[in-house]
Amino acid sequence: MLAAVLACWTHRGTRLSRVAVYTSPDGITLTGVGRFRNPRFESHIAPPDPRARWDDPGHTDREEDAFGVLRSDTVNGRRGIIFHDSCWSLLRQAVHPAQVPLARLFEICDSLPLARFGHCLDWGHDYGGVLPLRGEERFPWEARPTESLLPSALSHSFCSACPLAGPEVDKILAQPPQAPAEQHLANVASTGSARAFAKDPFGSLPSELCRAIAHCLPVSDALNARCASRSFWSLFHDQQFWVSQFRGGSDRSWFFEAGARKGTGRDWRWLYRCTASARIGPGLRNRQRIWRLIEYILPILDLQLIQHPSVSLDTESRDWPMVSGRGLDHPFAACQPRRTQRVVVPDGISQISAWTVRVDTLEYIAGLSLTTNTPGEILELGYRTAGSSRSVRVSRFAGFNLAIGPGGIHALQCIDGQTLEPSAWLGCPDDAPRTSRLALGTRVTALEVAFDVRGHPSLLARQHLPFC
Repeated sequence: MLAAVLACWTHRGTRLSRVAVYTSPDGITLTGVGRFRNPRFESHIAPPDPRARWDDPGHTDREEDAFGVLRSDTVNGRRGIIFHDSCWSLLRQAVHPAQVPLARLFEICDSLPLARFGHCLDWGHDYGGVLPLRGEERFPWEARPTESLLPSALSHSFCSACPLAGPEVDKILAQPPQAPAEQHLANVASTGSARAFAKDPFGSLPSELCRAIAHCLPVSDALNARCASRSFWSLFHDQQFWVSQFRGGSDRSWFFEAGARKGTGRDWRWLYRCTASARIGPGLRNRQRIWRLIEYILPILDLQLIQHPSVSLDTESRDWPMVSGRGLDHPFAACQPRRTQRVVVPDGISQISAWTVRVDTLEYIAGLSLTTNTPGEILELGYRTAGSSRSVRVSRFAGFNLAIGPGGIHALQCIDGQTLEPSAWLGCPDDAPRTSRLALGTRVTALEVAFDVRGHPSLLARQHLPFC
């Protein structure tokens, strides 16, 4: 994705412009924009001043400004992760007005496994359709053949286009709007009977509430709602609905210039049509692909580690069943655990909650919260996410059923110690192997949970069995 060599190419002359996040005596630092020179990806040179570029007048590459790249040895005591200049610009725009958390980003990238050819970080997604999922016999939880990434990326011509696409953006914003045809809406209006409209469940709602509902729907669903309910007919002409599609997290959020450049009398409905995938050029298609990938990483950057002191547990003299996703895949598939927490589980657990995080189409358990019957007594492990957690009630905590993949735990069920019945799934267990190895049926007294820095528990838990 962002730190991958194949995310996109930015051409300035005959060189590739790069910026890097790297280790330095002052901590994690951002460099200026350097240029690609080393085909073996062992080192890189970039000006240490983040405001400088390799093509500034009078600038010369100095060997003392070199640093190691990815998993190579340090050079001049430094090692960094390379980002394309244009990709970094998009990342900064996506987190604006906040700043990119350099230390957190470096920690995540530094923990990611390398693709098999060694020049790309494996984020666990398909790079926006660049990486094909070859092999019909492949199970859903098996690793993807990343050695085919380079030739596959080269076969997508739009992936080599600069995603900033300034001239194309200017051209779209300068186009005069045109009125779309609405004959199909007239047909719907004329064929609907008064009796049918009287049964419309949305008919009694205020128009403001119907618009609020539509703003929460994908555009296709919102427009389909117009065919089912007269209450949504005005949606097609509602400029507020169309402008909402260009805001953060919406369908056209990648076309951020629309909101940044103030225009008089802008037709947002027409602008939405002009930025459809079939109407934009390769530069904006590449931007759309990269922006969607950036949207995957933003929740991971926002994960908040729960600082819980670990306790010393006797892991040798007692039986500790263990579940890990790392054995399902080759060593390049998943991050290694970087955070391990060992805790004593109090008696009287009445509720268990889970925070989740998504990468591409997969959902992972990022953190756990165990609530007791004692008011205010909550045990939290792993990472908190910005979204709300999901919870289940238990009479007594007696273990887990797990849905597990090579990248970590996708979902879990909590076993009720009284009924021995599993709860509803927390997370998404679809297309993942399941195990009941940790469904112990007796009270759990201790847990050991290991997470990677993305919040994925590649080693979820060890459970402490009591002597009785």
